[in-house]
Amino acid sequence: MTKKRICRILLCLMIFALLPVQANAIDRIDLSKDVHLTIHFTHEGQPLPGAHLQIYKVAEISERGEFAFTAQYAAYPVLLPSEPDWAAIANTLDAYIQMDQLQPTDAGVTDENGVVYFPRVRKPMEPGLYLITGDTLTYNDMCFTPVPTLIALPNREGDSHHWDYDVQVNLKYTFRTAPVDYKVLKTWEDDCAEADRPASIKINLLKDGQVIDTVTL
Repeated sequence: MTKKRICRILLCLMIFALLPVQANAIDRIDLSKDVHLTIHFTHEGQPLPGAHLQIYKVAEISERGEFAFTAQYAAYPVLLPSEPDWAAIANTLDAYIQMDQLQPTDAGVTDENGVVYFPRVRKPMEPGLYLITGDTLTYNDMCFTPVPTLIALPNREGDSHHWDYDVQVNLKYTFRTAPVDYKVLKTWEDDCAEADRPASIKINLLKDGQVIDTVTL
């Protein structure tokens, strides 16, 4: 193989190596564009209507997708390390928000499809890092508590290098059986005097034929 041919092969390899770098270049964020957020709140494919959700803008975002807490949240001892634990940061911010009773950037209620769209109150909505929180919802004898979640707006479109300014989120949650109160009224159907009746009686609560609780009246 001649030196000339070797040089041509090396040149082709260098050009080929450069192509992915150009293709994989991440777009800059257009900070002048409005962002939109759609939150889906469902359980096993079934919508959860009537859930009160709030969003808080906790950080600004740069053209390169870097975050810096807003002045209000920068006062809290919360850091954004190079590889942040987003769940821990979301829970910490939520705790401070509840403690100081901070007002949300926007708020809404899920519709019959378990969906809420933002912005609602404040239009337009600016790019940034937002915290999603929600009140516990009791629905069909179950309690659903939204998990505090951080979401960047805009957000990366999957594995691509483009930014999505209209973001869809399936909100995570914890759930448990809703507590139920039962009222029991004992009526005496006899002619006995009050003094001849027992001072108390025991009532068993059964479920599927099994005693699950006993109370004394």
